[in-house]
Amino acid sequence: MYFHLAEEEENSVVHNFLQDLMETKVLDLGIVEDLKVDSAQNKKRWRDPSITMEVRHKQVKENRMRRDAERDKLRKEKEALKEAREEAWQLEKEKQRKKRQEARRQEELIQQEMIRLRREMEEKRSVEQLAQN
Repeated sequence: MYFHLAEEEENSVVHNFLQDLMETKVLDLGIVEDLKVDSAQNKKRWRDPSITMEVRHKQVKENRMRRDAERDKLRKEKEALKEAREEAWQLEKEKQRKKRQEARRQEELIQQEMIRLRREMEEKRSVEQLAQN
């Protein structure tokens, strides 16, 4: 009998405790409204993955185009510099060729003048020898 009374009392205490919990407001109205607003904001913040992927592809494409343009610009600058160096080298080479050609021409003129002077001197000697004889 004592066991039965103890069990009944325990059931009564549990029942009263559960009844109190059910009657107690766990969340006030403000917190519930905040949760609703947070839920709505999360939906707004959530992005469609296909749109995100599309935007990322667009960024990648723009970055690639920017890098390609920069690479082309550098290549063209390098090419222009190479052409300028090549042209300067060709001009210097032509200048040296003309200088050598002028030196050869001057040397030939000197040789011709020497030949002319030798002949003139020989003629003079011949004339002097004829005059002495």
